[in-house]
Amino acid sequence: MATQAAADAFGTLRSSAGDTVRLIRAFAESQAKPSIVYNLAQIPPPASPSPAPPPAQPTDLTVTLDASGGNLTLRWKAANPAGTSGTAYIIRRRPAGESEFSFIGVSGRKEFVDDTLIAGPDSVQYTVQGQRADSSGPLSPIFVVNFGQAPGGGLTASVQAGSYEATPSTVDGRAVQKVLPNGSGKRSKARM
Repeated sequence: MATQAAADAFGTLRSSAGDTVRLIRAFAESQAKPSIVYNLAQIPPPASPSPAPPPAQPTDLTVTLDASGGNLTLRWKAANPAGTSGTAYIIRRRPAGESEFSFIGVSGRKEFVDDTLIAGPDSVQYTVQGQRADSSGPLSPIFVVNFGQAPGGGLTASVQAGSYEATPSTVDGRAVQKVLPNGSGKRSKARM
């Protein structure tokens, strides 16, 4: 019983102290020189907010191919910094034989449906980049999506996150690294 009474008294005291500090801070901020009030009250002034770090690099791209409509659903992972929100993802695509990536859309989720892909290429490359306000995160590795025919006549798509070579390419005028066609890297089969 005594332990419970002490815990209750401590909770009441803590709540009262928190209310008092909030009242002092509100009063200090309404003054011409808030530092004088903080010094007299012997409490530190609030710290200046630090800028949020940029969005995380998207990784682990997976694809789902809708064989009937030809849509390709891209999904990825990105562990954005704690306490941040409002990250949008910029998706760029480069068909086989082209040298530049082209902007194809933005998503507010870690998912994007590419419904503009034209039938015919054996593969296509994607990059994903997080953007929040005026802060851009690093580009994802270049993900290569290879298309083929599954045994039994169905369509299939697989993703390969390639390693990089030293020769730069460009994405919207910015230098990035090319993916090596050596077959190294992570692969994941598309779900049908």
